[in-house]
Amino acid sequence: EKFINYIKKIAIYAYQKYKLVGVWLIEGFIVGKIFYFNEINCRPGGVTEVSSANQILRNFPPFIVIHNLIFLKGDLSWLPSSDKFNEETAKIITKQMSRGPFYLKIKAKNNYPIKVKQEFQGNGIYVLTKNNTLQWIKHGQSTLEANFDNNEILVADMPLKNSICYPGVELCTLEGVGYKKHIFNGPHRLTKEGYRIAEAIYKNFEPIK
Repeated sequence: EKFINYIKKIAIYAYQKYKLVGVWLIEGFIVGKIFYFNEINCRPGGVTEVSSANQILRNFPPFIVIHNLIFLKGDLSWLPSSDKFNEETAKIITKQMSRGPFYLKIKAKNNYPIKVKQEFQGNGIYVLTKNNTLQWIKHGQSTLEANFDNNEILVADMPLKNSICYPGVELCTLEGVGYKKHIFNGPHRLTKEGYRIAEAIYKNFEPIK
């Protein structure tokens, strides 16, 4: 209850001070009975972006748009109940050969600082080559633009090239949508293709000398 009240206070302050509504999130972790706030992000997180892809596949606008529509007192009579929406979504995603959006957070796994290589072309759509490297295709921002069946992946939220990335920090997010291919084959377990994608992105970083 205290945790929820703290979040409410942050939300009220963010709105009163910055008129911030909808496009933000709070992350944290629990140690014992104590909750520590880790991040306050003034942007959509990976979950928000990929869940939006799921909603678009359902022929709905991203719910982050609907969230803001609520604050603007817009008409939401066309929207189904949460129970009905979740039930219909579950039926669709459990069908064989259904498309599924995904995202994978990449963290610095070495015990020394690293940085992005200068030749890396930045955020966008890449294809995984036979040599397990990422080849630039085009600029892109949406999860749905990367067809994982064609070995395409959206690289998002990469650090700036002059940034120091310390051990354990989040480096980027890999996103896409799969039809026949999938990046996961179980809880906390990647497929062979998933491991190839993850290892390929690490090749775009180098130790800081």
